[in-house]
Amino acid sequence: MSKPSRTVRDVRGAGDDERRALLQRPNLCTKCSSVLTDIECVRRATSIVGFNFQVPLRTLYDSAEIASCRMCSIFLYIALRSLDDPAIIDSPVADFLDAHATAFAVLTLRAHLQPEGQRKSAYDIHELDFHGTIVGTEIHGDLTDDCTESACMKFKVYVSPGGREASYISSRECDQDMGSTAAYSKIRSWMASCDAHHSSCPRPVPKPLPTRLLDLSDPAALRIRETRGECGQYAALSYCWGGGQTFVTSISSLDDALERIPMSSLPLTFQDAVAVTRSIGLAYLWVDALCIIQDSIEDRDTEVAAMAQIYQNASVVIMAASASGSDKGLLAPTTSPRSLETESTGWQLDLPIAFPDGGTSVIHLEYDRRENHTSLEPLDSRAWAYQEYMLCRRALIYGTSTLSWRCGQGIQTWNSWLRAHLWLAAQFLLPEHGKRDPCKETWMGLVTLYARRHLTFPEDKLPAISALASEVRRLSIENGGEPGKYLAGMWEHDLLHQMLWLTILDESRDVRRAAYCAPSWSWASVDCPISFSDLRIGRTEDSGMELQMIHCTVTPRSDLLPLGQVTGGVLRVEGYLISGTEVPKPETWIYGRSQPRRNNPVATLYLDCYRNDEAAVSKAQSCVWLRVQEKYGLALEHVEAAIYRRVGCVVSINNWSGLSMERRVVDLI
Repeated sequence: MSKPSRTVRDVRGAGDDERRALLQRPNLCTKCSSVLTDIECVRRATSIVGFNFQVPLRTLYDSAEIASCRMCSIFLYIALRSLDDPAIIDSPVADFLDAHATAFAVLTLRAHLQPEGQRKSAYDIHELDFHGTIVGTEIHGDLTDDCTESACMKFKVYVSPGGREASYISSRECDQDMGSTAAYSKIRSWMASCDAHHSSCPRPVPKPLPTRLLDLSDPAALRIRETRGECGQYAALSYCWGGGQTFVTSISSLDDALERIPMSSLPLTFQDAVAVTRSIGLAYLWVDALCIIQDSIEDRDTEVAAMAQIYQNASVVIMAASASGSDKGLLAPTTSPRSLETESTGWQLDLPIAFPDGGTSVIHLEYDRRENHTSLEPLDSRAWAYQEYMLCRRALIYGTSTLSWRCGQGIQTWNSWLRAHLWLAAQFLLPEHGKRDPCKETWMGLVTLYARRHLTFPEDKLPAISALASEVRRLSIENGGEPGKYLAGMWEHDLLHQMLWLTILDESRDVRRAAYCAPSWSWASVDCPISFSDLRIGRTEDSGMELQMIHCTVTPRSDLLPLGQVTGGVLRVEGYLISGTEVPKPETWIYGRSQPRRNNPVATLYLDCYRNDEAAVSKAQSCVWLRVQEKYGLALEHVEAAIYRRVGCVVSINNWSGLSMERRVVDLI
């Protein structure tokens, strides 16, 4: 029986094994060997359009499949992946080449340089992209800047230390040991450079110390030290508690902790943080579990109220991003980079390259199979860690794949060819002095990101963002703003805008827990992501505002933490109310984004706990709708007398004028 003919699909491969086999082919043809050994080609590769060249498709196929040139194999794979006609893909490759004998492969090498300000030279390449498509045939693919896997393969570039190439290219082979001598040396160099050259970063001067710190000055033992108003320098730890956090300071254990804490008694993440702190020359470390008396409500409130200063005054914050609990540690080498997902053996490719001094050297390419992989670290989902990251001036981020440094100048990574650690919180979301009032749009953006994170205890919803609220108020006042009172997660002078939030739900569920967290008009009352995105387009200070706020009061649980947990709140307003039974039939409404858009709907209704189902219709008809702005309102549930509770938000109301409205004074709880 004759062997089946290879198809185009066979040649272009279907998965990892085929792609890995391409890189392991033994040869490099004369053309490919010379592509980057011409300095002019290198210069063109670093341009926006890259270095482009054409090769007859038959020639490319012969070099790849017969001569086993690994670079031609890559380009052939990419070019054939640009074809999308099943009839072509499943045809014998010999028939395809015969039918399109005049076809060419248009190939591009595009080199990406390190960011400006971080480049070692004009040739500091950190990524090389291979693009390809086929022309000269009626069946061809498109080459675009935003290439997909079928039209592009991306490689991270690194070089060996000590050679000519190391003076031009800064990326080095990945080292996963974040507790190595080299890692500590890199941390110290980051800190020294920041101290000496970054005008936007704080100076390394003594700052007021937190109430308590873990004292590391004795190599033989640790202890808690009460600082009594002293100044100095210290590190702080940001981490996930996890389910098994057992070592904490309590009222009964404080005296012993002031005397001595055995290193071996601490969970691994704490031990690693101690090692990092000592390695950078600091004698004190702040860890919430150890430096706050956990069973003292008074001490907890006092220290949570001071968290803005604690994280801002820290010389550096150590972020255990990849550890899901305090027992996981942060220094142990990981098995593989997150962006590569699996062992790197067989995914390398070496290429000769020319440099402007006239010499030629070798660069190492590592195939980045998961370039667009954006998995989050465990710490990214922790609500308390959000304000810790946003408030700190400098951070060491121990991620799954690499160690990163963040300061006022941006982010750097130890293994710079790996993508920097991804954080949902955009760096430096808080505006610079003299710009917009942070208590308005900026605060809404901060809250939107915060609400995606998780809390072990629902009652921490407001305490866990209280330090950030304190800083936002300070910045607002410095910028000439008037935020007014902080009312259960929202600002008095923008309250009528900020209470128009929407829950983000895939299905109907109860998002309000039994334990009271906040008034119903506050986003802090719901346990789910929220958004203001539908409400901010075309906004002016009081555009179309139809509601008047008479007064608003909230009751803090503790005077020691006025921006934290609340036990009650009442918002008294005067405005127009419409009974849900007066609104045109439900068939003319849209329930959130999941429902198909109709022509000229009366309204888009976002009930806090319900989505597009029968319960939503019933709830909406039993509601009272409160007009807030020209096209926005709230859906309210009657409690008693003139007291109502929010149950949803109404967006894009086409016409209130045809509805029977009554202007009344009501209390929202």
